[in-house]
Amino acid sequence: MSKIYPLLFILFASHAAISQNAIIRDNELVVNPYPVSPSYTGNQAQHEFFASYINHFAGVAGAPNSAWANYNGHLTKGFGIGGSFRFDQAGAIRKYRIDISAAYHAKIGNGHKLSAGWGVNVSTISIDFSNSNSDPINDPQLNSQTLQNGLAFNANLGLTYTYKTFGITIAAPALIPMAKSGNLFLLTQPLHLRAHSFYDIRVGRKLSIKPQVALDYILKSPINYNAIVSVKYANLVWVNAGFGAQNIISAGLGTCISGRFSIQYTFKHGLNTLSNKGFGSHEICMGVLIGKPNNSSNTTSIFIKTSKIPYHDWE
Repeated sequence: MSKIYPLLFILFASHAAISQNAIIRDNELVVNPYPVSPSYTGNQAQHEFFASYINHFAGVAGAPNSAWANYNGHLTKGFGIGGSFRFDQAGAIRKYRIDISAAYHAKIGNGHKLSAGWGVNVSTISIDFSNSNSDPINDPQLNSQTLQNGLAFNANLGLTYTYKTFGITIAAPALIPMAKSGNLFLLTQPLHLRAHSFYDIRVGRKLSIKPQVALDYILKSPINYNAIVSVKYANLVWVNAGFGAQNIISAGLGTCISGRFSIQYTFKHGLNTLSNKGFGSHEICMGVLIGKPNNSSNTTSIFIKTSKIPYHDWE
């Protein structure tokens, strides 16, 4: 019985981290909004690549961890493409996901822009109990050396309105409710809706303060929210602090090197009984600007210095 409670915690944490992995992370809000909505695809009118890693509940054996990489950029004036690959693991559970997206950004006035994005994704989940330490007499199913697999497809849409350095987004990250596949209950992907808003406030020519909030609603689940404020100096260094659902607090810092390389670290810790297990969660995100920067349009990109006055155009 003494092993039951750690096992239940790992299973609960695994379900929260993997089946709900569409919930956006702090690092994505601070430095890389592309995963938030397909409408952000190519929004900065330049080519950007990011890679991230998260260690959930550090210090707890079998706790979930996640890694992913994504790219987004523009093809022609106003049109962008992007893609991402993600891997999640929690004990015996592994999930792989590939996304492809595109967006069109239309200027509708002086400083006003409307962006529409769409995307598709495919994900697979495997559950491998071959390395389980379970008793073969009491747990014959877990000790059967079997590998269970499942495959799921989905689509997403997003719409973003921006005015200079203010933006608001509504998105549907999961449009197609998926039925269960075999015994893999984790493959169920209920309808998922999202809202995101930010305002990059310039204080002088070098300092900026950027509050933002994201809301996620998954059918038959409580609303997940995340509010973050980041303070940047000339886009060379920045700090951020946040508060989210389940009383999770976060703090982070980052830097941009030579206007082309960025690194961001965030520490998260929960204040409730479950999420404060271990030594918190650690997120690290590295970014690279590929090719020529487009300083005329990327009003909120981390690859542009705030000492330059932005010109809100695609030209």
